[in-house]
Amino acid sequence: MSIDAVALLRIPDYEPAEDLDVRELDDGFLLYLSLPYDSDDDDLLVALDEALGEALDDHDDDHVFVLPDTLDPDDAETYDAVIAAVGEGGRFLPLASEPLAPGVDPHSHAEASAVNQGMQGMLVEAMQAMGLGSAEDVQKILSGDPDAMLLAQIRMQSAMEEHLTLATAEPAKEPGPEGHDKA
Repeated sequence: MSIDAVALLRIPDYEPAEDLDVRELDDGFLLYLSLPYDSDDDDLLVALDEALGEALDDHDDDHVFVLPDTLDPDDAETYDAVIAAVGEGGRFLPLASEPLAPGVDPHSHAEASAVNQGMQGMLVEAMQAMGLGSAEDVQKILSGDPDAMLLAQIRMQSAMEEHLTLATAEPAKEPGPEGHDKA
């Protein structure tokens, strides 16, 4: 028996179709997917898009929390209570800006994701070269960590002030013939 994925969703005014396997919560619902929990994120997103269609656009977050069915907290009645009960036992899937339509090859999305990761790697290298910290610091910045962003801002301001000081400094005068300085 495989451990299947369960998606936690909060879609205002949405009535799940009768053919979907759901457990309603006070402010959302759990959608039991017929996919193993350890499936690729892209496969899980395709399954969500196929099950919910355009309603997935109305989910009130840009991520979907997915948990293994073995960790389904029977006593949790709200969206936040499910996340609190499952904690790190689940994971967040980033929603694509456009939902994947039925029939879309998930590998094309996976290729785009790989390109995005490569670009993110180049961005990390560039940010490190600008003195914004280690790769770990830059990852925190990219994930939106407010403390890391503040530290990066301080580092960037300091680097800019240093370069401005160097750029506006008087050039050193070279001694000219007979001990006179060149202008």
